[in-house]
Amino acid sequence: MIVFGVYPFLKKQKEAIDKYCFKECGKILIGAMGDDLMGFMPCKEENCSYEEKRKKYGKLKNGDIVYIRKLKEEK
Repeated sequence: MIVFGVYPFLKKQKEAIDKYCFKECGKILIGAMGDDLMGFMPCKEENCSYEEKRKKYGKLKNGDIVYIRKLKEEK
């Protein structure tokens, strides 16, 4: 399974997560991802229209492939 991590502790990304993930999409999962990605919130939506870019992180211990997702920020 592919999992996307979004990082809510950067001010601009928190604003984007609040707007896109919680208000508009609603598919983000509450909680941490496990392994050493505890600061990231998981999302399993593969085709995110709010994504600006992604970077492959690797695999979690459970075998899930992880990408870190950067959301578009408002100008």
